Amino acid sequence: MKLLIFDLDGTLLNEHSDLNPYTKEALEKVHNAGVKLGIATGRPVSTVEKKLKNWGMEHIITIVVGMNGSHIKDLETGYFKHLPYMPAEGIDEVITLFSDLPCDIAISDENHLYMKEFG
Repeated sequence: MKLLIFDLDGTLLNEHSDLNPYTKEALEKVHNAGVKLGIATGRPVSTVEKKLKNWGMEHIITIVVGMNGSHIKDLETGYFKHLPYMPAEGIDEVITLFSDLPCDIAISDENHLYMKEFG
């Protein structure tokens, strides 16, 4: 085994979005055995990096796949790759498509959140 990648919510994190000390200890043991560890999530990579620092895990997680696979960051080298973004017209079309429905639409990237209205 060379690499294990985990989801955060419902996998590594408990119902309070906290990392259980037992889980952290288990991940550290796997890391110390020479297996690289990664995170795959719908969250932005920058958010995950902050969480890793808060949990004291930035030294054992080597890769983060964020934004549902469209962003990849190698935390060892700093290499960051993102897949092409949806053009602004596409964002407008998606928001308009759902405008008649009783739901809120939010489309985000690493630094922006696009919504029809906020409130």
